Order: sequence, then C-alpha cells, then structure tokens
Amino acid sequence: MTTFLNKRAIQKRFQCKAQTAARINDQFVTVEQLVTAIESDKPLAEIDGIGETTADAIMSWWDVRFEREEQMQSAEVVQTGAQTASVYNLGDWSAAIGLEEDDE
Repeated sequence: MTTFLNKRAIQKRFQCKAQTAARINDQFVTVEQLVTAIESDKPLAEIDGIGETTADAIMSWWDVRFEREEQMQSAEVVQTGAQTASVYNLGDWSAAIGLEEDDE
C-alpha cells in the first residue's frame, strides 16, 4: 500500500515549521520514499532541496516516529468561521514506517 505525504501531516508529525514540511513534501511523494531515503547510505542533506536543517528535522522525527505515530489522529478539524470548518486528512503512516499493530 502506498502512503502519500502531505504538508500538514508532515508538519504535525515532525513538529516543524510549514517551510520545512514543504521542502520534505516537495522531495518525497510517499512515506515509503522518505523511509527508503532515510535508510539508504546516502546522507539526506545530499538530496536536492534537503539541507542540513531539513535533514535534522527528518532524523529527529525518525528517532521518535513510533511514539509520534501512536499519538497522531487521522484528521484535524480547524474552525475557519462561526459556522464553518476545514477538515484535513493526516492519514495513517503506521504500516509505512513499520509500526506493528497489536491484535487486541
């Protein structure tokens, strides 16, 4: 299964600025591509568009990815007016990052 990235989901999981999330989203289409890049021998900062700061944000998330994923909700609702709201799909990255689900 393919898990597509989106800027808002990246920003929530990585706890980073929107600009950093946009750089990550510009370079990787799927969570699986991001994981492959992290697990490769090539330093992340050598990927076009990913500098040291963005690479540090990625690796900081990678170190706590399971805990962050367990805390994530699949959607976020943001009130945009007195009677309106926007709903953002944050998705489920569990399978893509290798988080094992308990059979309870």
